[in-house]
Amino acid sequence: MEQFSEKPPVVGESGEPVSEADRLWALAAHLCHVVGFSALGPLVIWLLKKDSSPFVADQAKEALNFQLSCLVTILLTAATCVLAPLAIVAVVGGIIYSILGGAEAYKGRQYRYPYTFRPIQ
Repeated sequence: MEQFSEKPPVVGESGEPVSEADRLWALAAHLCHVVGFSALGPLVIWLLKKDSSPFVADQAKEALNFQLSCLVTILLTAATCVLAPLAIVAVVGGIIYSILGGAEAYKGRQYRYPYTFRPIQ
């Protein structure tokens, strides 16, 4: 009979273990875009967790910057009739990258979005 052992803790890039709760908060920050909370969700998560979890704070800021970049891109492309189809591409791309970011954050890895302006440091 095989002995069951506990899984080793997920270690973040800083070398410190990332708890299950922190990984879930980071996942939620990334997936807020998918469920329609866009920039508000990551902002609230960042404000709640910025002092207690550096990993969650980092991932919430990254998700917030990405959501703001998506929002500006969608508004600018939708406002011009010629570029309006690009708004659809921006929406779909935003959903896909948010899912990828959430998956990486749940693994305990810091995810960086491509094509993102980072006004919030």
